[in-house]
Amino acid sequence: MAFGDLRVDKAAEDRLRAVISKEFRGVVSKYGSELAAATAIGISRQRLKKYLDKKMTPKADVLLVAMARWNIKIVHEGISFSARVRRKKEVSVQSEQLSLNYFDEPQVLHDDQGNVEIRVSRKQSDTLKLAVEVRLAG
Repeated sequence: MAFGDLRVDKAAEDRLRAVISKEFRGVVSKYGSELAAATAIGISRQRLKKYLDKKMTPKADVLLVAMARWNIKIVHEGISFSARVRRKKEVSVQSEQLSLNYFDEPQVLHDDQGNVEIRVSRKQSDTLKLAVEVRLAG
């Protein structure tokens, strides 16, 4: 179904209720009872029963808690709804800049034929010197 075809009407709500009922029934079977499943998300058994019987559509807060607590995904007419719990990102502590002594001794790189030479050396404590030498065939 294309997104342009989506409408808010009684038929669409009935289809959504059927999808929610199916997902909720799967959870109820895992909990073993309607009461246990309802208690897990903080609603009454009677209210859950109305969702299961497609007589009522859960409000957004109930649906969000159910998706997060029960780890379910609602797929309705090609659109997927889920609540993924994200862990709080830990703030990394910046460490002081490391001082490495890679260039205390000059580093020299050259090609196999000896035509190109690259030399990297420390000019000062905070400056590197880069020299490229290209030998042309004579």
